[in-house]
Amino acid sequence: MIYVLPGPSDQPIRLFNIESKKISFTSLNWSDSELKEILQEFRDSVGIPEEEEDITSVLNEMMDDLFWSAEKRIYVVPSGTFHFMPWGLLEEMAPVVILPTGGWLLRKSQKVESLSPPVIIGNPQFGGKMEPLPAAEFESRDVAKLFGTSPLLHEKATLEALQTQVGKGTSILHLATHGVYNDLDPLRSAFILTESGKARAVTAADLLMDPLPARLVVLSACETGLGKTLAGEDLQGLTRSFYLGGSLAVLSSLWPVEDEGARQFMNEFYRQFQNTKRFDQAWLAARNSLRNSGASPSVYGAFVLSGSAGI
Repeated sequence: MIYVLPGPSDQPIRLFNIESKKISFTSLNWSDSELKEILQEFRDSVGIPEEEEDITSVLNEMMDDLFWSAEKRIYVVPSGTFHFMPWGLLEEMAPVVILPTGGWLLRKSQKVESLSPPVIIGNPQFGGKMEPLPAAEFESRDVAKLFGTSPLLHEKATLEALQTQVGKGTSILHLATHGVYNDLDPLRSAFILTESGKARAVTAADLLMDPLPARLVVLSACETGLGKTLAGEDLQGLTRSFYLGGSLAVLSSLWPVEDEGARQFMNEFYRQFQNTKRFDQAWLAARNSLRNSGASPSVYGAFVLSGSAGI
């Protein structure tokens, strides 16, 4: 487990490392502000594969002296810019799981009864306000077929229908739609459903009032893993709202996601999950599959896993 210790943005980042047989401190050769700069450069390069590759190489060089010798998995308790680290871009062979707090693994989690089968939303009707997502619809149909259920598509992808299907709880909530990140007010960050044929935002604040309890939440949408540290190191946004609603794990994105690339990632993720029942192994397998297929870094590295490593 790696704790990223809070500190001045212009000073070297310090890590508190907990391994099975030892505890140690590590000082990196670069600061939080330097990491923030390189991650912003990557976000600016999304969609330009050659630039993405160059910046990915720089990021791997920066992280090369770290802790990638773990055999099973690496838990990270982030601070500052590390909240937005695209772990899928790194060449480590162990899966990385982001923890909301240091005590997350020891907590007594809220019980999600999982009474309903997986609930899947795809390509809601946006009323012309946003571009349709045809690959998200195919993705939703693919996922629904794997689990023997039917997705909520187009005009059926409403909040009311979603709440009805989730009921008291579901094992998996999969949302293949548009996502909106609000930097000024992270509680207004949202995923988009439909209502009366028009786009309907479901915000992080809405989820605090009316949770959608699910063991695993998959946010196959743009920028759903972003947030803002407003109180200490607590990151406010969609992911935090799902945690407070009882979710064990959240798979989310750090930048605008290519429609077809997200579909390929999710298909592989769920195939692996059905075999292993492990979120972390499924995440790593999906990342490796897309990277080995020649996908660009912004495609194979877009998603991060946080919360629990498995059921």
